[in-house]
Amino acid sequence: MRLFCLFLTLAALGQTTLPDWVFSNQAEQFIEYSYPECLKLMEYTDNIAKNQPRAALINIAPAWQPADWKKAGFELKAFIVSIRSQQPDLLIGLNAPQATVESLMAYGLAPYIDGYLFEDIPWIPDQDLTGKGWYRSEVNYKNLLTVLCDADAVGAYLVILDGFNATANDEAFLKRINQTQAGTMDPMPHMINREDGSYQFFFNPGTSTYYLGFYGQNEQRTFYFKLKENMETDIVYPEDSAASVKNYGDRVEVTSVSGPCLVRMHLRKPEFQVENVTVSSKSTVDPNELIVKNQVFVENQAGTWQTLQAKQDMNYRYQATSGATVDVTYRDSIFWEKDQPVEYVRQKMFINGVIWPYKDLPELPLIQPEKVQSEPLVINLDKTYSYTYAGEDKVDGHVCWKVRFEPNEAGNFLKGTVWIDQKSGAHRKVKAIQSGLKPPVIGNEMTAYFDWVTYQGKNYWLQIREKNLQILNVVGVRIPLQIQIDRSEFQMDNPQFDAEKEASYQSDHLILRDSQAGFRYLKKEGGQRVVSKQVYSKQKFALGGVLYDPGMDYPVPLAGFNYVNLDFLQKGYQANFFIAGAINDIILSNSDFLGKGWDLTGEAFLTAFYFSDAVYRGGESVGEEEVKKLTESVDVTLGIPIGTFFKLETNLASKFIDYKEGDDTREDFVLPQSHIENRATVNLMFTRGRFSSSLEAAFVKRSKWEKWGLPESTEPLLDSYRTIRCDMSLTRKLPKFQSVQASLRYLKGWDLDRFSRFGFGFFENHVAGFGTSGIEANQALRFRLGYQRGVKELFQLGIRLDAARAWQDAYAANSADDTVDLMGIGISTNLIGPWKTVIRFELGYGFHSDLADEEGEFNGQLVFLKLF
Repeated sequence: MRLFCLFLTLAALGQTTLPDWVFSNQAEQFIEYSYPECLKLMEYTDNIAKNQPRAALINIAPAWQPADWKKAGFELKAFIVSIRSQQPDLLIGLNAPQATVESLMAYGLAPYIDGYLFEDIPWIPDQDLTGKGWYRSEVNYKNLLTVLCDADAVGAYLVILDGFNATANDEAFLKRINQTQAGTMDPMPHMINREDGSYQFFFNPGTSTYYLGFYGQNEQRTFYFKLKENMETDIVYPEDSAASVKNYGDRVEVTSVSGPCLVRMHLRKPEFQVENVTVSSKSTVDPNELIVKNQVFVENQAGTWQTLQAKQDMNYRYQATSGATVDVTYRDSIFWEKDQPVEYVRQKMFINGVIWPYKDLPELPLIQPEKVQSEPLVINLDKTYSYTYAGEDKVDGHVCWKVRFEPNEAGNFLKGTVWIDQKSGAHRKVKAIQSGLKPPVIGNEMTAYFDWVTYQGKNYWLQIREKNLQILNVVGVRIPLQIQIDRSEFQMDNPQFDAEKEASYQSDHLILRDSQAGFRYLKKEGGQRVVSKQVYSKQKFALGGVLYDPGMDYPVPLAGFNYVNLDFLQKGYQANFFIAGAINDIILSNSDFLGKGWDLTGEAFLTAFYFSDAVYRGGESVGEEEVKKLTESVDVTLGIPIGTFFKLETNLASKFIDYKEGDDTREDFVLPQSHIENRATVNLMFTRGRFSSSLEAAFVKRSKWEKWGLPESTEPLLDSYRTIRCDMSLTRKLPKFQSVQASLRYLKGWDLDRFSRFGFGFFENHVAGFGTSGIEANQALRFRLGYQRGVKELFQLGIRLDAARAWQDAYAANSADDTVDLMGIGISTNLIGPWKTVIRFELGYGFHSDLADEEGEFNGQLVFLKLF
């Protein structure tokens, strides 16, 4: 028995028999360039757009030595992207000396190249994990199959065939061989009356089938070879061939005619062994190739429209750590010309879901970071990112690759993740964090969603919505700003674009332009719109109202103004002056202290009001120990951002505290001395998405603290104490101007006395319906759940449920049980009143308390703000 040694050069059984091939003289298959000379040809992409070839070879001469390799790499990548944009499936090959290729690999060329041309031994640079070998050879009808099989044996992925005028018949012949899913045979049977190299045997071990491929001469010719007995033979290509095949025992006789021919021979009882089968696979996903796939998609979409219009809802949601929120929503019309800034015509404004009913919208201060790219992967190859494959995911039901990207250099860059559609290469979702920002915006996290939009029968790939989180540092306060943008009613290349844009210019609508420096107002001057040179960084409010707390003898009237300036003294300082007569708060802040992005803030709180401080014994109020307390303070805070989402604050404060007798205080009750409380605080804050938290620790030292109280009092005299406070809040925006919030606060103190224990009044640890005095806690927990809804765009209605538990020490306990539970409910409303005023009304009712005298009380406020 004759033993055949079979070497299968396929990557796996079931793949093609021959490597891929292109005929170099066929424009619809192959094109080649001499680089960099081809850059001088303005029409270098025309032939690709016209002929749609399958492969392109870039030839670089050995003598080529660029002065700047980084620039050369950039130009070569840009060249590849431009030609591939005309044919997204174009295979790119490189023919260059190894030293040249390795120098270019250092500048990220690998993902742009599919193959590397070799002569004898395949060579692929180490930086390219998915690159393949390409081979090139002169061929004729005698050696065509031999060249392809030899190239396959050394692992060539694609063979460039020169000098062969292939016909459709030749292409069909080679494709039919590939359908056999067979491997080349070595050694092959000895052929009689046929020269070596002009034929090729193949074998498929899975079906025990032999194949013989050859090209016939112009005249009829008969040749012979031996295999085994009992063979079934037939001609599979061409099906109508005039050639014939016969078998006589172990001898096969073939009579050929002109042209290609493929003979099939099936061995009924094979008597051979497959001694060596090599199966390999490569499952590594190269993220750089995915990025190139996305870049080609972007390039193909770049010229699909010249003008764009859309409707847009832009919602700004300001959230405090306590969970309190303010919503401002703009309903805009967008005008966008290609390569021009976007302009927003503000049609309507809603404050907490209440429509601004007046014709002219207020020009609020603009807090805007440096320009944030909406698509981090727009082709801009001088911004180099490194990429990491992060698995698969689904976006709106579409299977995507996840690729993380990170800048290779420091500065104003984005890092994050892009979701690339596996079918189209489109970026369906981009989530990115911007670095290198300057105050007052110290963090920016963007999530953008993309999809097809159909307009007048054409499809456009557009950004349809965004969910962003900006971290603002305003007058020393860290404010998370959630921005949600939804776009609809798109119009592309509307013939009326210019007319409709001009009509908006002539209207009284507020218009903003999204420039490289951020949003800027377009002012009307002489019938035209011009970019306002004035940066709107300040706002004035007149305010009035009334405040009531159970700890007050009567409601406190408020009258004054609030002034906010984010460029105070035109030096970049920030100021907030709240002047209301009875209660005043003055804040000055340097938001870029020492040029490090730190903030240094000074604050002074001044008031003329004393708040009642009651004492409970056995669950009942003890009027003879009541005192009234006034607190004023000055403090300095240094804030240090840590990354995008954390901030560390250190605070030094001095509080002036004064006491006076209450209405029923006993004559022998000794009031505490007026004194200064010096406080040092450290606070760590975290904000991301809808979640905010803070952890604060404080140490307090009193300047004077001598014996106070009734003669029989046994409470210890403590001139210092320590506290911690932990806050967490979560908020969620719902459709139709609805939102819900939940917050939790935990308090704990050490060495506390009556005047340092935690209370639950309007200005500290507020619980709806409870005052600033009466309940003293060494440890406390408060939970708050709130819901707001805009009602027919006329007013906002809010409801809030507060619940708290206070743990008391032996000196503050009111009974055998050292805990006190509180529950209150609050309702609020916001509306736009006459004379462009914003009106807020809030009322709280304490419906449960373990202290009967505290239950059933009210607190609240009524505030009027008029914008100037």
